[in-house]
Parts: sequence; structure tokens; C-alpha cells
Amino acid sequence: MSQKLAGKIALVTGGNRGIGLATALAFAKAGARVVITGRDQTSLDTAAAQHSSARMSSPCEVMPGMSPMGSSSPRCCNSRA
Repeated sequence: MSQKLAGKIALVTGGNRGIGLATALAFAKAGARVVITGRDQTSLDTAAAQHSSARMSSPCEVMPGMSPMGSSSPRCCNSRA
């Protein structure tokens, strides 16, 4: 597994589905600590499960409901945080 992005943090908006999710998974595989945001809690939970099941070497954090009107604290997608 490549660690080209070890020690880096990647913030992927819309990382809960589609191209954003694929990008987040690619960054995690490259060793980055990944934070994903999205508006739909169900798809964020699914994305977090995909990160965990892929056994990434770096943790993924989820930040649901990111908007100018408020936000939530991140939670970790796997036990390596």
C-alpha cells in the first residue's frame, strides 16, 4: 500500500458518494488522514463503513451536516484514529 500522502490531511466535500467517495478512498489508500463531509447522514454512515471495511491505514473522519448554519463534531470511521 502506497504511503505517498502519509502525514497529510485530505478534506473531501461530498465524500459520502460518487466521485467524492472514490477520491476519499484513494487518498486514504495513499496514506492521508481523510475527513469527509456530506448532507445525508445515511450515506455518510455507508461511506464510513466502506472506509472501515477497506481497512485503510489512515483514519477517516465524518463531518455530517456541514453548512454555514451549523456543524457537528467529527467522528472517526475506524479504530486507527
